[in-house]
Amino acid sequence: MCYYIRILQKRWYIKDLGRFASAAFRNYGGGISVIQNRCISASGVEVCEHLKRYYCSVDQPPHIFWRFQKNVFPEDCSFQQKDSPTGDLCHYDIVGLSNGKAKRILNEFNDPINVFEICDNSNPRKLTESDLSGIQ
Repeated sequence: MCYYIRILQKRWYIKDLGRFASAAFRNYGGGISVIQNRCISASGVEVCEHLKRYYCSVDQPPHIFWRFQKNVFPEDCSFQQKDSPTGDLCHYDIVGLSNGKAKRILNEFNDPINVFEICDNSNPRKLTESDLSGIQ
């Protein structure tokens, strides 16, 4: 099964609600930006190192991310490879998915937050509430 990764910016976390806002998973100018896990693995680099190499402009480490299977999405959306502005060949855009459907999908997985991961000393592990305690 092919997995994809979505970086969840820390600023999208709603501390009072204990979840990520819908802004964490929406279409920003053409598609929802994701990274193909299989491509990262084929490059011989671990996921946390890959995120640090290509996505520090998205959010500073430690990166928080959601790793999901393609089959959680409706069949009418597609995953299109599109190099990131930083040159990441593993970058894809999810197209054909409305922001409303994207919000519903995220909300299905948003509770509890331990379905998400965080890079801890270059190794991914389950996200905990204490990881997010310093966020305003």
